[in-house]
Amino acid sequence: MDRRKFIKSAAIGAAALSLPNAAQAAGKGMYITMRTQNGFWSPGLPPGTGNPPVLSDWEGLCRSAARNGYGGVDLPLVPSLQAGPEKVRAVLSELKLKTGFLQGRVNPFGRGDETAFQASLKTWDDDCAFVSAIGCPRIMIVMRSSSDSPKDEWRKITLDRARAMSAAMERHGVKIGVEFFGPQNARSQSKYEFIYKMPEALEYCKEAGPNWGLCLDAWHWYLAGGTAQDIISAGNSRINVVHVDDAKMQAPEEYRDNTRMLPGEGIIPLDSFFQALDKINYEGHVSPEPLGRFGAEIGADEAARLTLQTTVVAMKKAGVKIIPPGQ
Repeated sequence: MDRRKFIKSAAIGAAALSLPNAAQAAGKGMYITMRTQNGFWSPGLPPGTGNPPVLSDWEGLCRSAARNGYGGVDLPLVPSLQAGPEKVRAVLSELKLKTGFLQGRVNPFGRGDETAFQASLKTWDDDCAFVSAIGCPRIMIVMRSSSDSPKDEWRKITLDRARAMSAAMERHGVKIGVEFFGPQNARSQSKYEFIYKMPEALEYCKEAGPNWGLCLDAWHWYLAGGTAQDIISAGNSRINVVHVDDAKMQAPEEYRDNTRMLPGEGIIPLDSFFQALDKINYEGHVSPEPLGRFGAEIGADEAARLTLQTTVVAMKKAGVKIIPPGQ
């Protein structure tokens, strides 16, 4: 399908989002959130230049999400924390936006030594208290699929760190979504290969604690050989964050993290991806992440709308329920 036909099809599918049905009236289903790092919300930076830095203008992000028809927003942690929970709640309420997740600044998989990790823990209770106070008790962190230490050794180190984070999480009712990395090239960036498949990442989270679960990214899931059954086996309680994107057909060693496609443009079986989420009664956010998809000729609002439209089409095609904006 050429770009013009693809955009027209996406627009038709997005229009269906406004049609009332019983599921929408009941407020059940999934909702689509807008992020700061998906390659289109980057005023002052050329789109398509990779991951723009997390914006300090968290309120501008919220207003862009509302203006472009998203049901929610994935806030940058530090700038919104600095604004305070009362201000953030007021803006979200004004714009009738739900929240998805915030990316954490404390990460047991960070490359720093133990001293650096322990120093970072000093902010962890405040971070957990804040995300709980704004009604978004979900934090995402990245688990890279290679490390400088042997796998068993790194697993033990990071599990000890994760468990040290759990008390604050449980105290504030916060859940973490751990994003495992699927592409082949990511497994060789450091000396030793680490966890990259969904079932093994899930087992890790179960050992880390009851509030630990997965960030399920369609890109990483597919490139790691994931199946719909992996999603079903994980269950609702262990999938805390969801990203959606697509991949073009190419050799496994050629995939790079910042060369993704819009939902429906590529080869990822998004029907089975969303249907598996629906089967486990997942009713949270879906965050599109088409990293590197847009070039400088596409404005931020146009890219935001096209990303939303294609995501709606993919979800409608899979037959899942979408909560419309403002509900």
